[in-house]
Amino acid sequence: MSAIYYYKRRTTPIKWLIIILIILLVLGFIYWFYTNYFSKIDVSKSNDSNLNQDQIHEISHNLLLNLSLTEGDVQMAVKKEGYITAIKNTILHQGDKIKTGSNSRAVLNLDNGSIIRLGENTEIVLRNTEDKNFLIEELSGRVYYNLSEGANYQVKALDVLITALGTKFEVINNATANYVAVSNIERSVRVEVLDKSNNFVIGSRLDANEKALVNLKSSKNEMMKIETFTATSLAKQAWYKWNFDLDKGLNATMTDAPKFEAITDSLQLSAAIKDNGIYLSWSVYADADFKSYQIVRSDTKTSPKYPDDTVIKSSEDRDLNSYLDNLAEKDKNYYYRICVLKTNDNVACGTISNIKIETSIKDTIPPQAPVVSATISESGVKLVWSKNQDQDFKEYAILRSAYNFSPAYPADKLTTRKIGQEDYLDKEVNITSVGGYYYRVCSIDLSDNFNCSTVASVIDGKIQ
Repeated sequence: MSAIYYYKRRTTPIKWLIIILIILLVLGFIYWFYTNYFSKIDVSKSNDSNLNQDQIHEISHNLLLNLSLTEGDVQMAVKKEGYITAIKNTILHQGDKIKTGSNSRAVLNLDNGSIIRLGENTEIVLRNTEDKNFLIEELSGRVYYNLSEGANYQVKALDVLITALGTKFEVINNATANYVAVSNIERSVRVEVLDKSNNFVIGSRLDANEKALVNLKSSKNEMMKIETFTATSLAKQAWYKWNFDLDKGLNATMTDAPKFEAITDSLQLSAAIKDNGIYLSWSVYADADFKSYQIVRSDTKTSPKYPDDTVIKSSEDRDLNSYLDNLAEKDKNYYYRICVLKTNDNVACGTISNIKIETSIKDTIPPQAPVVSATISESGVKLVWSKNQDQDFKEYAILRSAYNFSPAYPADKLTTRKIGQEDYLDKEVNITSVGGYYYRVCSIDLSDNFNCSTVASVIDGKIQ
């Protein structure tokens, strides 16, 4: 029995050793197969003739952009060359640029069905055209994006990054004012503000019919504001109606925006007369196409506007909401209006304010004269007088003269006192003084009318 037991103990480890060896060989084969087959595909996928073009596109697909529409002044810069007049149906690639002038537009069609429409005075750069990392930098202007699903899209405008998968949205970049507006039409997009090192500062998701207004000059807490809108309200504007109609497959034409429009949702003006002029204040212009304020004034036209009438102040500060016109003349009837010159050189003007600085009738009625009594001691001459009751009272003037028996205002003014200070001690004259001193107290009103008391006389240290 002991021999058999000894034999089993000798053979069991060998069997387990064989099993372990087989497992190691299988694992080693699997590792070899993976590293020598699958890794070769990763290394040589771009050169392997067995991969067809569709397979390559599934791995990394560069989207092609066709410049399908150009109207007006449209220019392109391809292959890192300078700008030239754009040619319709040009295929654009990574690094190429497009820009439009005034009253101009362009449309880019991507080979995945996406559409990008540029408004006037707009410039973009195609930073990356890979479908997994598509990036457009919008340098200025406004762009409407109708993007198909199946790709990752990003738009950079100043320090604002917009990320989307497949949706419709618009980005307006007012580079002059450091201001960006993002209006999301469908689904959702992500809007983030980055610092100069591309670190996250603030961000928000925009759902359908939400708009982000980003003022990069503001503090972090005030930098981004979210508002809502309706497509119906947007469609009242020619630019949006044109885009919406094209999205529906309609043959749309865009009527040029009016050169001038009167608005009431902002630029509501109020005027008030101040001591040094006419003070104007208004509600600021909120839209992203702001270029500058033009404050106009007319003394003949009841409905002034820019540029037809006199500009008394021009400013590129969007946050400006008040101004003092210190050159306004009295007895002239003025009409004021705040206008905005837009980035497309169109003009919007707000409400009108009519005001006149009347020449007031000068007050010539003097105030009540004080009743004065005087006493003298070693300390000096003390004057006490009655309190003035006039509503337009300004101050008392104490007069003293050693030569004039009836001191005159303002030639003999010694000092002044306010209401409630109806006494004065003249320490320079007392009972030891030799000669004559003559005192009066005058009441003065806001129109500088005055009325003086009778004379209190001191001769050789005695009240006369």
